[in-house]
Amino acid sequence: MNSSAGNFGDARDETIAHVRITVLCFCLLFTLGGNLFVFLLVTRNRPKSVHQLHIYHFMVHLSLADMLVGVFNILPQIVWEIYFRFRWGNIACKFVKFMQIFVLYLSTYTLVGLSLNSSLVVRSGSSSTSSRLWVILGAGWFLSALLASPQVYIFSFKQLSNGVYDCWGTFDPPLTSVRYVVYFIAMALIVPALIMGACYSYLCRASSKRLMSDAKLKTIRMTMVMVLVFVLCWTPFCCAQLYLVFGGEEASTFVTMCLMVPNLNSCANPWVYLSFSTDLRRRLVNFCSLIHLRGNRYGEESRKPCTRANAIVCEKPARQLRGYRIS
Repeated sequence: MNSSAGNFGDARDETIAHVRITVLCFCLLFTLGGNLFVFLLVTRNRPKSVHQLHIYHFMVHLSLADMLVGVFNILPQIVWEIYFRFRWGNIACKFVKFMQIFVLYLSTYTLVGLSLNSSLVVRSGSSSTSSRLWVILGAGWFLSALLASPQVYIFSFKQLSNGVYDCWGTFDPPLTSVRYVVYFIAMALIVPALIMGACYSYLCRASSKRLMSDAKLKTIRMTMVMVLVFVLCWTPFCCAQLYLVFGGEEASTFVTMCLMVPNLNSCANPWVYLSFSTDLRRRLVNFCSLIHLRGNRYGEESRKPCTRANAIVCEKPARQLRGYRIS
């Protein structure tokens, strides 16, 4: 889980580097754009129904966590890829490596919290309380920071064997790197997947035994799709990490692409939510219609014939034509 360079050499495969930068830029665009859009729509559309408030709070925090993935994970990695070597000192090295993993844990455990809260709501038969919501969300933030804390001790700005400086992880003895990768895979994929799997097994059994409202069933289906996307995005990354630990330092193009797949999870979450939220889809359609309507009005204004009332407006484009008489 070292830097993107992946080796101690002074050269790298520029083709792979350009592909990585391009893919990461698209991931950053869709992560920030999609989650910011959903965040704004959700915060402006606080539900009146009490049983929907827990989804509202979790989607706000999940969108926020995914935006933090874009800012503190994807964006620093793009800069790092451009410069090849980290060059901003030891404190920045530790901060970047901590935040890169912290935001990934945060996005994951916010989704775990959503699953736990949904099961508790169904089990108790009542709406989620405000105190329980904040306890679950706060626990997700605390646990994410705790799980990411080893990054501060492992990574430092150091001189490599070839004399160059980089932000690099120190594993002494070397077997420690295997243990750390296994620890990361367990905490980032296996444990969350087991918890969410247990929650939705209970929800499926509960839904078959009792009659649930359409809103609750839609919420369960939405979060199940999010969990499925989570597993699909994280499994290739974890397999690639295991391959690099046991199979050598050099990464193929395929493995390199697998290492970027987790970023797609933060890209996909807002669109999954939009696909299941009828109200947000309606707001999205209204927003696009408003943009289209304003564009048509602007076009109609530009095609109006010059009259005494709009003569000044009509004259403005003509003044920009050099070599032609205005009058």
